[in-house]
Amino acid sequence: MSQSGTHCKDCNRAFRLEVKHEARGLCSACYTKRRRRGEISPVSRVDLFLEKVAKRENGCWEWLGPTVKQGYGRCGFKSMSRLAHRASYTLFVGPVDPDKDVHHMCSNLLCVNPDHLALLTRQEHIRETPKSNAYNAYTANTCKNGHPFTNENTYTRADGGRSCRACARQRERKKWKEEEPRHARFTGLRWKRTTHRWVVFINHDGKVHYIGAFSDELEAARAWNRAALKLRGPKARLNPV
Repeated sequence: MSQSGTHCKDCNRAFRLEVKHEARGLCSACYTKRRRRGEISPVSRVDLFLEKVAKRENGCWEWLGPTVKQGYGRCGFKSMSRLAHRASYTLFVGPVDPDKDVHHMCSNLLCVNPDHLALLTRQEHIRETPKSNAYNAYTANTCKNGHPFTNENTYTRADGGRSCRACARQRERKKWKEEEPRHARFTGLRWKRTTHRWVVFINHDGKVHYIGAFSDELEAARAWNRAALKLRGPKARLNPV
């Protein structure tokens, strides 16, 4: 937290201090001089971290610094904003796999005691957190619309969550019904709903030639005319565009 009106205890110079415990009441110049003379030892990252920790009787190390809206602590760590419990695991245990979660075995979201933290996969984390919405969704036997989560009716999303196939089919049917069908005014055009573009084909000598896909119907009709002139010659019947 920034403070103003602070004075150096060596030179009495007023200065604005961002991290008070680092400078220990000294301005930047006096702090640097003392460091060079060996009068001040640098503050370790662990000491800085523990200054914002309160050790409780139940063994939890509660974070006293800033928090995020989900209830976890937040701190600056290696020039980045990190969740305090993940930073604690890195400091006292070891590197954290970015694809894994750091689980609070004590269920205290502000706790940063490394003995109360465990590295789990996302699904393991959900199973170990029975009060969360994710746990309720993970253990439910049916989707929110009442379809059973059977092997045939369930697929796994890229994020590891479950989704209902019946609900997915209903969403697709609703999308197709709500979309107004479009009928071509010109020869050789067909509206493709999935891409929202006009697809152009032309038949010649018993073969179907794909011309392309266009967002504008008139542009698609002109493309068909060009292909007709090329394949069928100047006597080809063209679209009136």
